[in-house]
Amino acid sequence: MNPNVELVKALRQRGGQSDLHLPAADAIEVLDKQIADILDPKLTSMRLEDGKFDMALGGPIVQNVALMMTEWFRESGAKNYVEMTLHARTAPFERYQFYVQKQGDGAKTPHELRKEVEAERDALRSVVAALADSSQSEATSRLREMAKSAMSHLRTEPASPSPSHPNT
Repeated sequence: MNPNVELVKALRQRGGQSDLHLPAADAIEVLDKQIADILDPKLTSMRLEDGKFDMALGGPIVQNVALMMTEWFRESGAKNYVEMTLHARTAPFERYQFYVQKQGDGAKTPHELRKEVEAERDALRSVVAALADSSQSEATSRLREMAKSAMSHLRTEPASPSPSHPNT
């Protein structure tokens, strides 16, 4: 319960005792409503389509959180995403992971980045396996062929995360 409700009630009961009681009660009610409007997100839409639930919130608190997360991303210097882990301070001490991911401009999701690296790994494994099964002269010529083939499927630049931002 809002503790100001009792204060407003008490001020209204004393309304005739001072010229300030009623205006103070009115001001407290107005400020309480403004604070509630700022802190309470508004449900702007909610729908269930093709088995997917989509909900949108609005209001000043949502706008402020969005601004905070956008600035966090920009200031981090990350190219694709940033992540943060929250640890509960009470039992059962669970952990929560939050991600802010950039969309567009060629930015890739952690899943997309992982899939690319896995494809590179798989291509290199097949080259190594083929070389292990070849004789030395066969291996040299086969290595050239496979390396050319593998490189055509791989990125031109190797993935190298920034040391200060391992999640980029």
